[in-house]
Amino acid sequence: MRYFFLLFFILPLSLPVFAEDTLPVKHHYIGVDPIDACLGTLLGNYEFVSGMHGFLLEAEYTFPMLGTKAYAGTIAYRFHFKSATKGSFVGPYCKYGKSESSFTDESRTKYSYVLKYTTIGADWGYRGDLWKKHRLYYTLRLGAGYPISTLTWKDEPPGSIGGMSLHTLTSIIKLAAIIDGELTLTFAL
Repeated sequence: MRYFFLLFFILPLSLPVFAEDTLPVKHHYIGVDPIDACLGTLLGNYEFVSGMHGFLLEAEYTFPMLGTKAYAGTIAYRFHFKSATKGSFVGPYCKYGKSESSFTDESRTKYSYVLKYTTIGADWGYRGDLWKKHRLYYTLRLGAGYPISTLTWKDEPPGSIGGMSLHTLTSIIKLAAIIDGELTLTFAL
């Protein structure tokens, strides 16, 4: 009778038990941005996580539907504070991109430009749970960096557009190289 008691009552107590707030360990995360896809930009990323450390590769491409053709690639490191599955993270990134676009002034003159940039910066982000099965998450990231950029005009640069000087206009165009962000649906594998 003593062995029966040990076998059926004490043995199950010695097995590892997972608490409800403990999340299963995932190492691979794939993210896609559905909002940008509706606006003509495909953005996808892959993050490999080992412990509290994540390594991210990201690519984006903007189709020339609205007059802008662009692409960018990002390599980033993420330090996750609690766990990689859910919670906040910070880390540096390096991004390379190229954008070709144009705009028209009041006299219907078209000005085309090419912006190439390499940006080194830092991001802060958060990953939250969308589904209780711990397979579908949302990831929000925002950051800024220092761009090393070149802006070249295909023809003569504009003197001013709508009362803005060329310097102000160039600064607004280069703002795309300074700011970094993400709002993706993330799948855990």
